[in-house]
Amino acid sequence: EEARELGANTLYLRIEILSEEHPGTLESMSNLSDIYLKEGNWKEAETLQKKAFQITCKVFGDKHILTLTALYKLGCTYWHTNNLKRQKG
Repeated sequence: EEARELGANTLYLRIEILSEEHPGTLESMSNLSDIYLKEGNWKEAETLQKKAFQITCKVFGDKHILTLTALYKLGCTYWHTNNLKRQKG
């Protein structure tokens, strides 16, 4: 819970100070989505990862390493979410 709170505060401050499109802010989005994943909050992680991917693609283009990394993380989350749905039945 403390990690989530710190991650969320860091993201909020970076958005306020640097903007959503700054690489540091995108890094904070990624870090917070990792916290959500570790907590099992798949939907929150997915939402944040989608946003990070869209912004990264807009800022850096669709072939940049940061965009591809964001897409990979989102794909992994989709994969895990679909497997959880299949297991539940």
